[in-house]
Amino acid sequence: MKKRILGTLLVVLFAMITFPILANSETVFTHDAIITGGGIITEGHGKDAPKITFGVDVFIQYFVNENGEPVDESGIPVDPNGPLVFAEPPIGDFHINFHNTSNDALDKGKFTATDIFAVAIHPGSYQDPNDEDTHLYARIDANGKFNGEDGWSIIVRLTDFGAPGKVKKTNPDTAADAIRITLFEGAELVYNTAALDGDYPREQSWRTLLDGGNVVIYYQR
Repeated sequence: MKKRILGTLLVVLFAMITFPILANSETVFTHDAIITGGGIITEGHGKDAPKITFGVDVFIQYFVNENGEPVDESGIPVDPNGPLVFAEPPIGDFHINFHNTSNDALDKGKFTATDIFAVAIHPGSYQDPNDEDTHLYARIDANGKFNGEDGWSIIVRLTDFGAPGKVKKTNPDTAADAIRITLFEGAELVYNTAALDGDYPREQSWRTLLDGGNVVIYYQR
């Protein structure tokens, strides 16, 4: 664990002090982004209460223009709220443990990402540029394995509010990190933490606030 934390800190430091790198032309550069951390969501008490834990440690390098705006490899602007165009495939680790859910087939199961094929990062919709508590949203789309079996994929939406999950218990304005998990087997939707009749409340933009842990998004814009 100490080695992983140290490695993450070194990557973060490198990303923060590295200037944009010239890519295919004089107007196309690359920036770095990092999504790291982990946490837990639970609902209720007792051995049958829903519980999910997760860990993420992903490094992304994406194209921007000279103003830091996201572009494709030719310098053409892309949707600033849409998927980033990767200069290199993302690297790192991303896993989710389903300790207990309303779908018994998932209990004690683990999803491990093998191919992160899309990442979108953007500021919160009510961000105030003068507010030190501004936050970031991220969406990660990945193929992977469930209990070692191929053919699964996942969409995870995260909020980094700069505050650990324990804030959920004290802040009525939902200014805490949050997550939404959507799991697929092939094309079939298997589980959604934000389902209307699901295991978890939709406490923040269809996300569930973390009951513990912390998500950190380093995003250079």
